[in-house]
Amino acid sequence: MLKQERTESRMDQAAKFCFVITPYGKKDIGKGVKLDFEAVFEQIIKPVEALVSRHRLNILRSKDVKRSRLITDEMIRSILNAEVAIVDISSADDRANANVFYELGLRHAFRKRVSVIIAAKETRKHLPFDVKDLGVILYDRKTERGRATASRAIADAIESGLRASDERDSPVFRFIDGYSISIPPKKCTRDFRFAYQVKGCPDKHIGIRTGDLSNIDGIDVWVNSENTELEMGRMCDQSISGLIRYHGAPRDEIGCVTSDKVQEDLRNRLRGNKSVPVTTAIATDPDGQAARLGVRKLVHVAVFQGQHGIGYRAVSDLGQCVVQVLKKLEDLNAGPAPEELKSVLFPVFGIRTAGLDPERVVQELVDSACTFIQAHPASAVTHVYFQAYSDEERQLCEFIMDAHDQLERTGSDAVFKGIKVTPSASVQELLDRISGSKEAAMRLRDQRGDLNGAVEVLRQGLAEGRQALKSGHQDGGLARAIADGLAMLAGNLLRQDNISDALAVYSDGRDIEMAFDQLAMTYNTVNLLVTRMLHTGRELTGNESADIARVVTRLKARTKKEKGGDCWTWADLGMCEFLRRHHAAALDAYARAARFANAENRGKMLKKIHEIRDRWPDADAERREFYARIDGVLS
Repeated sequence: MLKQERTESRMDQAAKFCFVITPYGKKDIGKGVKLDFEAVFEQIIKPVEALVSRHRLNILRSKDVKRSRLITDEMIRSILNAEVAIVDISSADDRANANVFYELGLRHAFRKRVSVIIAAKETRKHLPFDVKDLGVILYDRKTERGRATASRAIADAIESGLRASDERDSPVFRFIDGYSISIPPKKCTRDFRFAYQVKGCPDKHIGIRTGDLSNIDGIDVWVNSENTELEMGRMCDQSISGLIRYHGAPRDEIGCVTSDKVQEDLRNRLRGNKSVPVTTAIATDPDGQAARLGVRKLVHVAVFQGQHGIGYRAVSDLGQCVVQVLKKLEDLNAGPAPEELKSVLFPVFGIRTAGLDPERVVQELVDSACTFIQAHPASAVTHVYFQAYSDEERQLCEFIMDAHDQLERTGSDAVFKGIKVTPSASVQELLDRISGSKEAAMRLRDQRGDLNGAVEVLRQGLAEGRQALKSGHQDGGLARAIADGLAMLAGNLLRQDNISDALAVYSDGRDIEMAFDQLAMTYNTVNLLVTRMLHTGRELTGNESADIARVVTRLKARTKKEKGGDCWTWADLGMCEFLRRHHAAALDAYARAARFANAENRGKMLKKIHEIRDRWPDADAERREFYARIDGVLS
């Protein structure tokens, strides 16, 4: 398959955020027309997910997305960030929902495409004149055939809009030549560190780092996206070029820059020439803050080419810029005085450049990094990172890497520092064979409150496991110790509000628990599901539902084996039944937990339920009844 075809195939797998702008509940919209907008959503809009074949949609309303204290802020962000919007403007007289029209106006100002407008067919003649000619899809909600026809029409409109990158259904973008809008990204203030193993190269990883350059340590090489004239951004600019110019400069004892070292080095490399060819990569030495953070080389790559009277434009093949940088590192590592440069941090070239699709930009960069690494398995470079400035960029990078067929997610770099517990075949084989270590398990328990100490014990445990593998032992006891230690680490990270790393560690623990039925452990799996639900703004997927079913089977077996069980076994069972919406069974399990639990532990169980209730305030009747009864059960 050609690279372009692979890219299109993978991009088609990316879940598109589809935001639905609609009234809620049952409304009298005038002229004797009463609409049940909940039924319209469930019977006409929601089925569109299954009808859009080339793309995966994640259809949400404002009541479904994570709430902030200012709902208007979250609403605007959703209108802006959604790749697709479905807007129901049904109205029969002056009772039209003002919020819907206001939000449609925002959508047309923010996004040139894909905004699909729908309305009940009997409201057609009452729609405002300046909206009804925008290609409104009229739906017949009263018959099954009418509902199915409407769903199909909406799906077709979405497919068409996503396929035609030049299509503009926004009248603002359509009629104002050169109109564009640039929203400054909101900086990601948390330190996310994700790594993915490159398939076929167990010691090679591609990952994500967030935060300011001045706070990202442990990286050998910073990459600078430069123009062909090598004219760096000003030191006070927010650009990567300006930041590297500033952080790579030497300073005196009070922190003042003493020379413009990086720009001077680049000027010397030009040797009197005015520019360099596109994708050229040039290495210089850092000083100042960069050197103090452990950066040993700066590699500048010509990503932007200047055109007189037009300005600078990104090169057509951004992936080639990645390749040229990695080739430069190969040269440096193979020179007469090998540099041993093992890690490199790339900016996401061109992700905020007008006219470029951010998804395809990230896909191309990741594809190029994967292809180069697989073609050079003996390379000294072991970690290729991409720096995500905003939460949106981080989420996009994470999704592309999660879906990439040549990458396999590993544990959290922040925790393991290069030693990974993953569901890869090599680790499964390791855990199948490793010998038990009672001492390792006891040391992990002793280190419950000490993150660094627990990490060190995990490292020792993995070392023992690898040695046992060489010796041919086949006892799985250490697998339990590792899973137990991961659970402790994740809990510690949650208490530090480090949600990203906690999820990664729980995920590693879940992989071990699900691989070994004889462990009878469920702690990592249950806490992974609950933490995801609380912090990622979605309920269960199909795979997670399957995990819950296995966990419930284990927990029920444990209560029988232990002739009653303990409070936390029953609490985990109650949580699992609650998550899969078996509310009567959940209440029964929590009632049994209450018999074994003291007041403090009952309070902890109730607190978790209240967190979920507050996170998902728009519950259905069954869940509201559960919330009403659980206080009495656990009080």
